[in-house]
Amino acid sequence: MVRRSRRPRLTRAHREAVWAPYEEYERLRAERGVHDFNDILALALAESRASDPAASPYGAVVVDEVQDLTLVGIRLPHSLTGDAPNGLLLIGDGQQAVRPGGFRLSEAGIDIRGDRGQVLRTNYRNAADTLQAALAVVADDAFEDIDEVRTAGRRDVEPVLRRGGVTRVTLHSAAEHDQALLDALRAPGPLGGSAVLCPTRRAIDDYHRLLTRGQRRRAGQRGRRRTP
Repeated sequence: MVRRSRRPRLTRAHREAVWAPYEEYERLRAERGVHDFNDILALALAESRASDPAASPYGAVVVDEVQDLTLVGIRLPHSLTGDAPNGLLLIGDGQQAVRPGGFRLSEAGIDIRGDRGQVLRTNYRNAADTLQAALAVVADDAFEDIDEVRTAGRRDVEPVLRRGGVTRVTLHSAAEHDQALLDALRAPGPLGGSAVLCPTRRAIDDYHRLLTRGQRRRAGQRGRRRTP
């Protein structure tokens, strides 16, 4: 299956088009004297660096989901502990990053070469069949993990859960597909953890309408059956 790239290259014209509204945003922000989220982090970082490192009240800092932090966001916890032994624990998964790329840990003064960076390979969340199906979708989508190494999308992961399964359905039309989806959701069984994954915002709107209509239709049918 050929997958469309989710990270198209930007031409010079595109970069200039993006930069213009950013400059206007910065101008308006400075004119009105307001701060955005990154400014708050930068102010906190400046305050931390102005303090005596030896007087820091923090013995250690643990940061989860670091793949979605900015460079300033990474520098801030590092400034609280410096390079103290076991002072900073960063946990993240580059494959789950909302915003890909942008900086390296070395730019924040954090060195994870050698055995300072460890890859966790045990999956406690997903059943084996489900995990393999998901990895097949992202097999050709390489990413840069927290250890700054370019990694293939299909990783070597050992699942703990052996239950579960994957059902594949091939139909001839969108209408048949949508009806099969409604039938599957109406089937007996727990649905509390169900999710419908969509490739675009337009698809999200379409399936929201489909599921809403299906729910109303089913409620109306139950009401008619209960009417004496």
